[in-house]
Amino acid sequence: VFLFLNLPDANAFNARVDAENAKMAWGQQGFTSWYKNARGRVSQNWPFALVDYWQATRAPNPQDLEPVRPDVAEAA
Repeated sequence: VFLFLNLPDANAFNARVDAENAKMAWGQQGFTSWYKNARGRVSQNWPFALVDYWQATRAPNPQDLEPVRPDVAEAA
């Protein structure tokens, strides 16, 4: 069984990270950067303080996750 972040939660999280990354030097419009993917999205930088990352990842909230069987995930 895999655990995936519920889609609405994942989308909200990604929108928050994207909004903050857009404020950083590596996320500015009109500039190229190795941080940006082919669509111009910064997908690997954490724009918040290190302590925020620690707090966000130290104890997952089980209500934020949904179990998915591997055979169902592969079919999607």
